Amino acid sequence: MYLWLVTPVYEARFRAAPPAASNFAVFNHFNDFQISPEDAYRALGNRLTSFQNFEAFIEERGDELSFDSEESLIELFQNRFTIEGLVADRAGSMTMSIKYRYPEGENGDELLNSYIAETSSTVWSRLHARFAAYNQAQLMRLDINLNLEQAALRTEREEEIFEVERAITVARNLNIQTPTMPYQLDGEQRGSQIIYSNVGNLPKYFMGYETLESERDALISSLDKGLSNQNVRDNQQSIDARQQISDSISEDESSKNGLDDFIVTERVVDVIEYAFPGERTVSPNKPLILALSIVIGSIFGLVIALMSVSFKNMKRRDLQE
Repeated sequence: MYLWLVTPVYEARFRAAPPAASNFAVFNHFNDFQISPEDAYRALGNRLTSFQNFEAFIEERGDELSFDSEESLIELFQNRFTIEGLVADRAGSMTMSIKYRYPEGENGDELLNSYIAETSSTVWSRLHARFAAYNQAQLMRLDINLNLEQAALRTEREEEIFEVERAITVARNLNIQTPTMPYQLDGEQRGSQIIYSNVGNLPKYFMGYETLESERDALISSLDKGLSNQNVRDNQQSIDARQQISDSISEDESSKNGLDDFIVTERVVDVIEYAFPGERTVSPNKPLILALSIVIGSIFGLVIALMSVSFKNMKRRDLQE
């Protein structure tokens, strides 16, 4: 009778291990950022144990869940879910085991697989966001360094232009049109000339204002075209590489929207066993109940038989007397 009154309860189980490191190769392209398989494994396990995460999942799939209206959702979560294996064992290995008990009539295995898949999708998105935030910070740092380096180059170039323009003014005042040596100046200018040890020590205005104006125009043109040195080129190369990786990941994520639940899950963990419909009930334990019923029934029958024999003996004695 008890078996007819109590709703059978089944158990679905999901098992997984940390995934291959290659799953996160796209995030680990740069030496200054790392997502390990254990990071993803623990992130999934921690979110699966979160009631808030389960509550958000049920809000979209409440019609798939069967439970007593008097039982709160948090009680259901605490009573039906068992999650083990979030820390390494003595051998250093980790195997996540998630058990979900559900009443007859509920597709508990599908619900469990869907819950894990949706949580895996959230974990992957969080890992992507974590990479994107770090990468964006590095892009900002590189961009600042690039601007500072370019500003320093510009300041240096503007100082060069100022020196050339000053030399042009002197050359025009001295009427030095083309490159000239001090001894080539007229008598009035020679009277105050200075003896220079070599040509390299000559003031810039001896180049002549025509040459200097050409040099000034070339310097101004280089300002308009943009200045560069090895540091600028290295920074720009790093910016381009990071931006290319970021764009590639974003495009890849967009193309994978709507992936099969199994593929979504297997990006985050190495699945050993998906949940499948339970073949045996875990509550009530029918074989045990039947065995106890037989034993109790036998004892009860024996007691009745003994009482019947005792009653007959007592009645026989009464008749004899």
